[in-house]
Amino acid sequence: MVLHNFDDSGSYQDEDEEEDESLQRRHSGNLRAQGNLLARVDHRTELDLSGRNLSFSTGLANTYVALTALNLSNNSISRLESIPPSLVVLDASHNLIREISGLENFFYLTSLNLAYNSLTRLRGLDHCTSLTELSLQNNEIKVISDLECNMDLERLDVSNNMISTVEALRTLSLNSKLAWMSLKGNPCAQKPQYRHRLTGMLPQLLILDNVRMPKNNHRPSSPARPLKITEEKRSDGV
Repeated sequence: MVLHNFDDSGSYQDEDEEEDESLQRRHSGNLRAQGNLLARVDHRTELDLSGRNLSFSTGLANTYVALTALNLSNNSISRLESIPPSLVVLDASHNLIREISGLENFFYLTSLNLAYNSLTRLRGLDHCTSLTELSLQNNEIKVISDLECNMDLERLDVSNNMISTVEALRTLSLNSKLAWMSLKGNPCAQKPQYRHRLTGMLPQLLILDNVRMPKNNHRPSSPARPLKITEEKRSDGV
């Protein structure tokens, strides 16, 4: 038995026909929604969102699929979330960031600016293995650590932090390519023989606080092993 629905004009339609029309309407709606989504996908490579009073960065990775340079400076962002992993340059300075997060898959990132935030430690950069330049000035950092995986690091700015002793920098001896560093404005930079101590601790360093290090400041070669001298026995047994 086939049921019929009568419309206002007195005609009728099969329920199967109504169902087909409903499916077609839903399908058309899905196509429109997909079209709107595709329209929001942006293939630009550079994006400047500085000074926009942003409090979060969520959604950027879904929209900007080819981004290589992103400027998020001078906002109110407290946490880096959903940032495009294709980035090569990221500027998130002058924000409210307290800890580094959201950079787990940033294998292409070479330049990172986190200056003028509220950082107290540097955990979260382990996967940024291509990083060559790191700006961390004007934070609340007391110890430089957790940069052992950033073996390509060449420039490091940690000026105007809370580093009180040269010993707090010892792990940087593992960053053999580190050639430029700024420490001015830290308590340790006011101590006697500050540069002299860093000369021995970081022999790879060429420029400190925009002043060239001594020419003999280079990584020393491994000391030669002492020769083991064995006195030959005389033939007469003496």
